[in-house]
Amino acid sequence: MGVFLAPVGVNVTTADAEVLAARRRRNMVVLVNDSDTDIYIATDGEAAVLNRGVRLNSGGGSAQYGGPGGLPLTTGPINAIHGGTGNKVLGIQESE
Repeated sequence: MGVFLAPVGVNVTTADAEVLAARRRRNMVVLVNDSDTDIYIATDGEAAVLNRGVRLNSGGGSAQYGGPGGLPLTTGPINAIHGGTGNKVLGIQESE
């Protein structure tokens, strides 16, 4: 599967923002919502929009891009947004 990079936790806000930069050598990425609010994901430089795209349910909802059983791999940037208040944490594990 490749080499796993250091896992990170990033803050997601109520405004669309890039949470993971493009990585040409990426072969898999797992996103886990470690918050109390649903988070919405957009890939390949698209803006994240509430109630559109991939929804990560609160309390551990996840998505995998690439790898066995995952969604199609994206090597482009990944954006996220939520509709609650304050910052929410999105856990990210990536490999190349």
